[in-house]
Amino acid sequence: MTAPSLNERRRGGRSFSLVVGLVLGVLLLAAHGGALRGGFHYDDFASVVDNPAVRSWQPSFYLTSPIAGSRDLSASGYRPVTLATFAVNYAVGRLDPRWYLLTNLLVHAGVSWLVFVVGRRLLGDARWAGAAAALYAIHPVNAEAVNYVVARSSTLATMGALAALWAFLHWWDTRKTGWLVASAAAFAVGLLSKESAIAFLAPL
Repeated sequence: MTAPSLNERRRGGRSFSLVVGLVLGVLLLAAHGGALRGGFHYDDFASVVDNPAVRSWQPSFYLTSPIAGSRDLSASGYRPVTLATFAVNYAVGRLDPRWYLLTNLLVHAGVSWLVFVVGRRLLGDARWAGAAAALYAIHPVNAEAVNYVVARSSTLATMGALAALWAFLHWWDTRKTGWLVASAAAFAVGLLSKESAIAFLAPL
């Protein structure tokens, strides 16, 4: 038998990626779909329900609003990306928690997919990367990422950091400046979602 051609390997890789995406979708709905019937909790009221920043697109509000996830209601921070996503939810569904929780679920799905694509690049094995992404998607420790609206700041920061790492790895392989710019932009998005995205610098 002859070895598969490059095009055949690429088609096989795309087919496997599609399977992984479908499996992740099923797992996410099975594990976290019930969260869509939830509501606001704890810090959600200060950071979303009673927060004027989600009702306005003026950047000055983003400078002085309670930071997402802060138990100190007088605390202020600068997480404009997170607050901007809350503002989008408010524009679409006002204070219907289903829109906020659906967005959390979609962000968590995006992070799960990035675990797969980054893992595939680092491990060199799509099967193990798929297993890692599936474990991440359904692990109970990540239930808060979907059920708790303000936890979105953490998942957005994680998404930005993983996207930055993925783009950086592409730059490492190709040395094309565009990938380095994309990496810096993704890192900025993560950092403006939550300060913990600074941890992205450690693996570099």
